[in-house]
Amino acid sequence: MKKTSRPWVVGLAWAMSPVVAVWAQSTPSLDTVVITAQPASPIAGAASESLSGDALVLRRGATLAETLAGVPGVAQSWFGPNANRPALRGQDGDRVKTLSNAGASLDAASLSADHAVPVDPLVADRIEVLRGPNALRYGSNSIGGVINSSDQRIPHEVAEGFSGRAEMRLGGATQERAGVAVLEQGSEHWALHVDAMRRVTDDLQVPRFNPPPGTASTDRVVNAASNSQGGSVGGSWLGEHHWLGLSVDQWESRYGTVVEPDVTIHMQRTSSALAGEWREVFPVVDKIRARLDESHYQHEEIAGANVGTVFHNAGHAGRIEVEHRPLFAGAEGVLGVQWESSAFSALGSEAFVPSTQSKQQALFMVERLPTAGGLWSAGLRVEQAQIASDGDQGLTVGRFGSASERRFELLSASLERTDKLWSGWQSRLELAHSERAPTHAELFANGVHVATAMFERGDSQLPKEQGGHVSAALEQRSRDASIKLGLWHSAFANYLVLGATGRSVLLVNANGLSYSLPESAFSAVSAQLSGVELSGHRRVRFGGLALDTEARAEGLRGLNLSDGQPLPRLAPWHGNVATVLSASVWSARLELDWAARQTQVPQDDTATPGHGLLHVGFTRRFETSSAGTGLFFLRLNNLGNVLAWNAASVPAVRSLAPLPGRSLAVGMRVSL
Repeated sequence: MKKTSRPWVVGLAWAMSPVVAVWAQSTPSLDTVVITAQPASPIAGAASESLSGDALVLRRGATLAETLAGVPGVAQSWFGPNANRPALRGQDGDRVKTLSNAGASLDAASLSADHAVPVDPLVADRIEVLRGPNALRYGSNSIGGVINSSDQRIPHEVAEGFSGRAEMRLGGATQERAGVAVLEQGSEHWALHVDAMRRVTDDLQVPRFNPPPGTASTDRVVNAASNSQGGSVGGSWLGEHHWLGLSVDQWESRYGTVVEPDVTIHMQRTSSALAGEWREVFPVVDKIRARLDESHYQHEEIAGANVGTVFHNAGHAGRIEVEHRPLFAGAEGVLGVQWESSAFSALGSEAFVPSTQSKQQALFMVERLPTAGGLWSAGLRVEQAQIASDGDQGLTVGRFGSASERRFELLSASLERTDKLWSGWQSRLELAHSERAPTHAELFANGVHVATAMFERGDSQLPKEQGGHVSAALEQRSRDASIKLGLWHSAFANYLVLGATGRSVLLVNANGLSYSLPESAFSAVSAQLSGVELSGHRRVRFGGLALDTEARAEGLRGLNLSDGQPLPRLAPWHGNVATVLSASVWSARLELDWAARQTQVPQDDTATPGHGLLHVGFTRRFETSSAGTGLFFLRLNNLGNVLAWNAASVPAVRSLAPLPGRSLAVGMRVSL
């Protein structure tokens, strides 16, 4: 990969200057707004982040990872522009729980880096990142955190009359043509919701580079186009102390895999959900919430005109939560039960995992205890997981052995203390223990995984993953300024990793020709990860103008203690600094994204150059009618057309798919 000549050090120095200014000029703090994965819940974790309103519209990308890229602790896995998944504090795949309206996604995204998350940000009203005790409500595998995409597909609030919104987006490095329309109608006791979206993109335009091995230079990423569409219908009955709703949605996408120029993935998911809430049920019970989800997922990998491998995942999930009023010493919180069941199959020449059935049942509680100086929060989750493999049953060629089953008893806990300090400052300290069951791929994989260009082997005797975690944060917020410094550390006795064995596997292709691939295997190792996150904001007012300076910088390190090698695919030191000038209806934004050179890589990987990318944006708000509003936005990305690479990408795709080149994107959102 060509090393960029843009020095990231300039970006780091620029990023730190407004943070220091915030520290020196901070004003008295206002109350912190707390974000949750359930509307108006009083038990939020203090470590939550969210995007909504205009901020979400302006940051909205084609994937959740692209949309959340500016949130502290979030990086992009970048398997091209379509299968781009979020990584939270160095964790991705099964260690990040992805939810839709607090319900399970039930897909195959965590199986492989080229499998997209079937959630399109176009339909979202709010996207949240949860950490801390509150994340234990949603899964023992939420080590990195929980990402929840919220919309109004099941209405839960009275909204009389007709309302709606429409959004259109054009351009960008993929020549995106995208739009979404949402219509809602309600009266005193019922509400209806309908939405539809469509997104079409071309191959990714990038600065000219030389893709390996020895091919001609190009300015586009081949086989990166996509065509996605989806929609939903939902409705609810709303009473004085309750609501009950149902929704049905469908999402379909065809996209190229980047690593294989002639392979397209056709992904479909149909899901339904039933949800309700009962308020003021008993003297000590404030609310009872329940939700049931059912999903049918199918994913075909098509080479030319031939369907190669077909993935199916059909399942259902449910949860019941009881939220109680203050009891002993003023403690309030939530008790709940959650269950999931899914049947997965992979049929075809490139199936590297057997058909499996998975079940999880869990009990959880999250409690909050206010004190004179601060707040205690605690979470506890007890879970049982079963993963059963069909082995070679139904296969013409044996590969996975006989049928087998593993069971795991999991216990995860978190304790958090938040204190109000001097002059509006606030501190937070969290201690946590996590346990995660291995996935079916980690246990039973045995075959060629084209997305990673390796022959992968699982280990059916793997133990559960266990880790201890500590994090601390110091922050201050006010009307015109904020600053936050966070430190975190995780230590794992058993950390499940996929590592090279140093051996090669001799194979024969469909034409009878032999070839070899490097072998990799899943194993449990001792490991540790540490990180720091620093962010700040300062607003200065000049009459009717406002000048906002925002800055963020973060870094992490991960080490495999068993062999002394760095953990793979970790983001380097990176950050963002932006200056925004705004008036009543318009704003202009100048922004720099930067990343340091990543040299902390395993011996089977290579260093990734650093970069600095400059972006310019403009917005204009307007009124469409007596009650309607609109927002026009324009963004010029990577103004210098800098060639840049993502260190968190799978090595097989990193050198094939640089980050986007110079592009112009425009869009408009109208609300009625």
